[in-house]
Amino acid sequence: MLNYELHDSLIEKILYSPDQKKVEIFVELCNWKQKDYKESEPEMLNMCILFEGVESFQLSNPDYKFDGNEILDVSETEDSTTKFSFLTEDDVETILIIAQKIECVIMNN
Repeated sequence: MLNYELHDSLIEKILYSPDQKKVEIFVELCNWKQKDYKESEPEMLNMCILFEGVESFQLSNPDYKFDGNEILDVSETEDSTTKFSFLTEDDVETILIIAQKIECVIMNN
């Protein structure tokens, strides 16, 4: 379960390791949009969203190279599918991931 407001945050890169059944999504998080944000904290943070036990990983455009793409929406379904919708130069693309475990890790800036 993702407990972060990801709208407007930026996808910097994605690493998929099918052998390890792992997906890592590196995000520049809009920290200022989080419900527990304090003005003394940085407005932006680097975060890794780690999916483990990945059963399915699909990009609507498999050849797409990420470069600070704005997240429009993140939703989770009852069948454990996480869907990211994000902007590209020309369109809206999606990422679909089915995983057993999701963890969000704030990285040192």
